[in-house]
Amino acid sequence: MGKIYKDGCLKLKYFPTSSVKLKINKKGFLKAKNFGVKEICTVLCVTDSMNLKNINQPVNQTIKNLKDIFRESHECNINSKCYISVAFHCPYDGKVDASYVEDIVGILLDFQVQEIVIADTIGAANPKEVSSLISTLTN
Repeated sequence: MGKIYKDGCLKLKYFPTSSVKLKINKKGFLKAKNFGVKEICTVLCVTDSMNLKNINQPVNQTIKNLKDIFRESHECNINSKCYISVAFHCPYDGKVDASYVEDIVGILLDFQVQEIVIADTIGAANPKEVSSLISTLTN
């Protein structure tokens, strides 16, 4: 198996180089790029409370970091995926405004992210909320 280092990066010595999950920073991306990965996967919690608990950064700082990472991944022909976490409800802040999630998706599309995953991270969304958001995002 791989070895996880203190900086949160995973040494992929024994794994195929098709995909890797990254710590959301430039250092993690450069390690993955140098290792020859073909896809990067990142997570963005859309509330500051959750993002601070998860990676100790407010959302706006994470978005700034992701901009550079996704720009370079696009330039290097590395596929990109971003999981939008707590897209419906946050365990700390409650219901998340759908228009805010739409704005985040728009930003990620501007960054040329190839795949965006909308996550009901805590399982609190109802079918109507999910259907409504997905319908809006796909129109």
